[in-house]
Amino acid sequence: MATISEVGTDIYRVNLSFEPDFDVSCFVIRDEAPTLVETGFRKAYQDTYDAVRRLIDPESLRYIVIPHREGDEAGALEPFLGQSRHAVAVGGAASDLGDAGDREPLVLDDDEELDLGEHRLRALMTPYVHTADSMLAYDESTGTLFASDVFATLTLQGLPVTDDDDSEAMLGLYEWIGIFPSKPHLDAALDKIEALAPRTLACHHGSVKGGRVEPYLRTLREHDVTGLTDWNPMRE
Repeated sequence: MATISEVGTDIYRVNLSFEPDFDVSCFVIRDEAPTLVETGFRKAYQDTYDAVRRLIDPESLRYIVIPHREGDEAGALEPFLGQSRHAVAVGGAASDLGDAGDREPLVLDDDEELDLGEHRLRALMTPYVHTADSMLAYDESTGTLFASDVFATLTLQGLPVTDDDDSEAMLGLYEWIGIFPSKPHLDAALDKIEALAPRTLACHHGSVKGGRVEPYLRTLREHDVTGLTDWNPMRE
């Protein structure tokens, strides 16, 4: 069963927990052009869809933003596109979203903006953070960064939003799983993020971070968390 929390003005976190101590969040933006950021696993589609339906009519979805092609980020893209006749997938060119449905995807360039009405999403191309096609999205109107797998933590207490400094837990997670293959690519992404000065980090895994963003940026700057391991719970 998904839980729903409002984490910004007309921005809602749809969160599902999996074992062991692993959670996935998608985000619904209620606006003139209703938008879903990330879709979650295909196997969890019905639970995710039912939660989205509590917030908006899924038929009204206009955009489905895909930060990168991975099971937990985009696994349910095809069924969502099948259910939402006017929705289009949105991502960077490297994501190759053209085979996900019968409608052409909307391909964004770096720093290009998507106008939703009250909200405006800016695309940040961040290759190899952590996959080759990685893209983040920044909402200009609320200062919310849809951070995908950056700034992730394990949601042990189930808090939808935290203002505490949980950067040590983030560091421990990345040192364990090693999902970032390149520190230069990660540092380049952090440069883009810092330039925007986001107020909220809407993380795909773990609590949304609000109020204390700087410690997370500093921790990733000061520690090398790059490297690859065989651990990957994010497959379908």
